[in-house]
Amino acid sequence: MSILEYADLAARHGFDGIDIPSLGAAMRTAQSMGGPVALKDALDEKDIAPVIFGLAPEMGLAGVEWRKDEERFRQSLKTLANLARFAHALGILRCYTYLPPAVDSDPGKFENMLTDRLREIARLLDDHGIRVGVEWLGPHHLRAEGSNPFGTNPFIFTLERTLAFIDKVGISTVGLVLDSLHTYTSNVGEFEIAALTATQIVHVHLSDVIKGKGPATARSDERLLPGLGEVDLVAFLRGLRATGYQGYVSVEVIAANNIAKTPNDAAAKIRSSLRELNLGRRTSST
Repeated sequence: MSILEYADLAARHGFDGIDIPSLGAAMRTAQSMGGPVALKDALDEKDIAPVIFGLAPEMGLAGVEWRKDEERFRQSLKTLANLARFAHALGILRCYTYLPPAVDSDPGKFENMLTDRLREIARLLDDHGIRVGVEWLGPHHLRAEGSNPFGTNPFIFTLERTLAFIDKVGISTVGLVLDSLHTYTSNVGEFEIAALTATQIVHVHLSDVIKGKGPATARSDERLLPGLGEVDLVAFLRGLRATGYQGYVSVEVIAANNIAKTPNDAAAKIRSSLRELNLGRRTSST
């Protein structure tokens, strides 16, 4: 569905905002309406905020490929300034990306390359008031010894290592994306979350894990709606509140089967799951 149809769906079900999966598609919609101001006005009329966009071009979407070869990075970087200007015009002041939990190359050299690249990206985005959220991937099946590894050498798959990487980047506008699946599979609990500060957190993802899986066998592609599995989301949110975080929370369910037959039914189920967790405002649909 188009960004306007997506915003309509979110508004009908009481969400405050929407995640933007493709800035390129949103730009085309804006161009057909006469520019980003017209699109922003249309979203404002629905009382829906465009919350965050993905930095890397997953599934061929517009973005910056910062985890692969230098030529591809340099080519995609040329589009970033235009994307950032458009995002700022819409009022989107956050983007996110992830770190691979394993790599085939030398981990030290790869980390140095990513550090330099993210620093360059963050400085450019900071010129447009946009923060960068970095997400670690916790599931064991994605690690070097897992069933679906990203590579043969362990890389970054814990909160501690992600914080160290962010410190190494050294740009204050770079922070964390906290995902309840990744915290669960890397044994990060309420205490560790509460020890963070609000300024360290850019965005939050919520989902749940099939009961009986446990942290070592839970998979990223078998997620449940929040509250239907074994993750202690009450403790997760209690830790989050202790940080003073005032940003948005998105539900991110990645599963083999659709959670409902229609987008309308899916949105209703997602909203209901959030209400069960006493989450009212500052939620977005993803």
